[in-house]
Amino acid sequence: MTPPGQPVVPGQPFLVTATVVLPPGYYQDTGSSFLVFEPQGNLKVVGRWTSAAVLRDGKPSFTGTFVLRRSVVLPPETPDGPLVLTWKTGWQICQIDGVCLLPAERQVRLPLTVGAKGGVSRPGLDFWGALLLAFLGGILLNLMPCVFPVLALKGLSLASASGRTLAERRREALLFATGGFGVLVGLGLLTAALLAGGQRLDWGFSFQQPAFVWLLTLVFWFFTLQLWGLWSWPASLFSLSTGVRPSAAGALAGGAFSVVAAVPCTAPLLGPALGFALGQPPLFVPLFFAAAGLGLVGPLLTLQWIPGWARWLPRPGPWMVRTERVFGFFLAATVLYLLWIFTEQTGADRWLPALAFLGALAAATAWRRRKRASGLEIQAARALLTVLAAGSFLLIWMPEATDSPPRLGQPLEAGWRPFSALAVQTAVAEGHPVLVDATAAWCATCQINELAVLGRADVRAQLDRLGVVRLRADYTVPDPSIRSWLASVHRAGLPVYALYRPGLEPYLFPELLTDDNFTRALPRLLDGTLPFR
Repeated sequence: MTPPGQPVVPGQPFLVTATVVLPPGYYQDTGSSFLVFEPQGNLKVVGRWTSAAVLRDGKPSFTGTFVLRRSVVLPPETPDGPLVLTWKTGWQICQIDGVCLLPAERQVRLPLTVGAKGGVSRPGLDFWGALLLAFLGGILLNLMPCVFPVLALKGLSLASASGRTLAERRREALLFATGGFGVLVGLGLLTAALLAGGQRLDWGFSFQQPAFVWLLTLVFWFFTLQLWGLWSWPASLFSLSTGVRPSAAGALAGGAFSVVAAVPCTAPLLGPALGFALGQPPLFVPLFFAAAGLGLVGPLLTLQWIPGWARWLPRPGPWMVRTERVFGFFLAATVLYLLWIFTEQTGADRWLPALAFLGALAAATAWRRRKRASGLEIQAARALLTVLAAGSFLLIWMPEATDSPPRLGQPLEAGWRPFSALAVQTAVAEGHPVLVDATAAWCATCQINELAVLGRADVRAQLDRLGVVRLRADYTVPDPSIRSWLASVHRAGLPVYALYRPGLEPYLFPELLTDDNFTRALPRLLDGTLPFR
């Protein structure tokens, strides 16, 4: 059984999970009266969920490993402090051939802490506060390096659109916003469905798949070539100079693409909010994603309803082409970053063929674009582009070089050890403070923090001087142990920086590290002059 990893708040629901592993060849009927997982005493059960069952002779049953989840509420008058709950569990498992064992029951004691403050590192965070954090985090997401170039270019294209009425520009902005908002709500619904089945979906999960990273690299590269004028797409999602109005489907797709671009970044406030959401009953989870979606699309919509700001822009003209070229370099930098992620996941030997492939795409599009190209040359360029597109995923399945195996994540610098729950427990039991850095190659905020704070020589020296054991949880590729740890500290995205001390709950630093909130706060946290909660 898994208790909540933070103090529970009387009157607010919290989740308790039981993971059941059946012996091979046995099953458990879902409708059996002997299958029991209920709290004893004056707890109120407000929600019940189980894993998806399989049909056996027309009856739903569990096999292998399944999960039972209960959302329960303590009475409002429950005092703060340690509390031990008693749960009644029961089962009757049967062999596949139909021979059933005798029913069994067991009382399980579940220790937890009751406190008026919810959250590991965000005192006083409640449902409505977390919902507000999700909205504010969505607004801040617009400023993150993954999102800002895309949304800025879209905002400029709407503001500078000539030959279109204000109503038409607002309609396009609404469609663009609907696409982004719809994708986030869809992610919320998918997350809720997985939670109801005992699974978990973290922010950024798609970037753990090399095929997705490579596909997104190609998409960004095509947009880069378009902004550089090497190929034309009159109804492009982000074009300034064509003056062609995109279709409704194109505007929706542009909004959806902006959310896909946002995945590598977790804005400040968004991580705690989504972490809080995953600790709530699945029914409420989509509300937090919807709040983040409103925050993400809100600024663009607001600008369209305050059209006066567009008067500060110059009239349509050559500046649009120059702006496209500049933004093309931003997208090219994003392409290189995505390639780095891809090679971190699949091996450094992919760098050269990937760059050669993208270069061939650029050459083929430029050849096709030539003003004096003959019809035969254009057809040949189209054929080459088709062959390149069809062969692009060979980069994913190409054999690995024997002398360059995939690194499957980032290498450990001096002083860092690989993360494991056992390593945390062992170091804390020995009396050492422990810093866990949950990071990934695809996490842009993580890379900024590494350059600005954690990777500095003076910070490394400070950690050594304070005797801090450093554990790095590299989530570049899927890792069940890191996923479980993220759930235990109530976070749903990266980065996460957790400081452990014996006898205390982990302290979570903000997502964006600075000297004030990390290097100067760390000694005070360890000597007790700064409260650990």
